[in-house]
Parts: sequence; C-alpha cells; structure tokens
Amino acid sequence: MFATCDSGYVLDMLDEEAETLELNEPSATLNMLFNCLHYPPEPYTEPPKSAKEDFTRVQFKSSPESSIPFPILPPLLRLADKFAFTDELTHCLRSHLSAYVATYPLRVYGYAVELGMDAVAAKASMFLLDPPISSYSAEDMKAVPSAEALQRLVLLHDYRITKLKEILGGESIFPHDYGLCSKHGHKTRNLWEQRKTQVLPKIQAGTFTFCHFGAT
Repeated sequence: MFATCDSGYVLDMLDEEAETLELNEPSATLNMLFNCLHYPPEPYTEPPKSAKEDFTRVQFKSSPESSIPFPILPPLLRLADKFAFTDELTHCLRSHLSAYVATYPLRVYGYAVELGMDAVAAKASMFLLDPPISSYSAEDMKAVPSAEALQRLVLLHDYRITKLKEILGGESIFPHDYGLCSKHGHKTRNLWEQRKTQVLPKIQAGTFTFCHFGAT
C-alpha cells in the first residue's frame, strides 16, 4: 500500500491482475490509524503523588487529563494488534489504557484480558474490589470478554480475601505485650483474641472496617 509513495512507482488501474489491498475499516477508524502513525503520542506518565494522598486504601480517581481519551483507546489498540504496530507505539498505547484503571476498571479489565495485557488487567482488578462485581448490571458485565475472564477475576478476589485473613489471623494484637493491660493482662488478651476470631470471617475484599471492641 505504501509503495505507491515510492519514486517511479506506477499503478496500472486497468490491470485486473494488479494486487490490491482492501481495508474494511470505516474512514473514521483509518483516520485514527494514520494520525497515530504520523503523530505518535507520548507514553502516559503518572502525575506526582500528593503528600496528602491517603495510601491506606485504593484511590478512585477522575479521568486523567493528559491521557488519550478513553473511547479512542480500544479501537486504537485493536488496530495496533491488527496492523502490527511497533513495540514502542504499542507499549505507549497500553500505558494510556492503564491510566484509566481507576476510572473505568471493568471496561479496562475486559479490554486488557482481550488483548493479552495481563499486567493492566491485574491492576484494573484492584479497583473492582469495591463495589463488588455483583453490583454491576448485565449490560456492564458485557465488557468482560468471556466466562473464563470473569472466573479469573472471581478467583483473584477470593485469593486476596483468603491471604488477607491469613495475614491478620497470624498477627499478634499485643506484640511483645506492647499495650497490654498490666492489671488484666491475660483476660485482656483472651478478650481481644476472641473479638479477632469474630471479625476475621466478616472481612471482604475492598472493605475497610474500623471496629471498636469496647474491651475494658
């Protein structure tokens, strides 16, 4: 197709045996394709972290201002796969899709799984912990490309919950007796351990619960 730009190339439109290339994409899609090739975007870079940002929980953010608009990314990534974009350009587009994991987590997860972008899919899954998957509508769930992709997401969430319970269950409430009541030490420890065993089964992915046991 691009050989027509070479000096001295002559295309005989009357030659029925001349090789042709048919492009089934609509003009708007081809316009995106050629713009991306002629004016390749810069990779997306995360803005600097704010000193006041809460690092104790998953952050839900608005659409990043410096990224390629989200509706354009899925068709561009499919074009990158179909027309074998360079690795550099493909990685650049993937960095822009990754920028939306907190804004459109379910859709980004679906696109990432479809395109074999496991790292982006795993990152998007972090933002699907809360609200739970059961809260999404049937129309929303169409973003997940297959039953296998949904099952992988469910298993990943279950693994996270299981490991979190194991970590918390193995932690000592009063390490080296720090903070233990000097007067009722043994009774205090037993009471808090009892409360811990009651709370552990209630832990869910993406749930931040702060409990006051009222021990005295």
